Amino acid sequence: MNVFYNKTITAVKRQVYTGNKSTFTAVAGLTASCYLEPLSAQMAAQSGLQWGNSFRLFIDTGIAINIGDLVTIATIDYTVKGKLDFDTTGAEHIELLVIKEE
Repeated sequence: MNVFYNKTITAVKRQVYTGNKSTFTAVAGLTASCYLEPLSAQMAAQSGLQWGNSFRLFIDTGIAINIGDLVTIATIDYTVKGKLDFDTTGAEHIELLVIKEE
């Protein structure tokens, strides 16, 4: 699957709670190649996301990115809103639904 990757995830931040406060903390050493493409208007509407700032992000299996994480690609932050694991033989991958932070 990685033959199609066109971007690199340079940082992942995960929300950590201490008492009743939360902060985003970097996940050490987590970088990955990925493929980023905009969602179609139809797919954005079906997913309950806003067209124009919603994307699909494809990554290899085994990469620990979760719903709610902040993913940085080329200095732009994206919030992970959905995650699907695909285990089709020979094309295993994870598809993330992400929105661009403004």
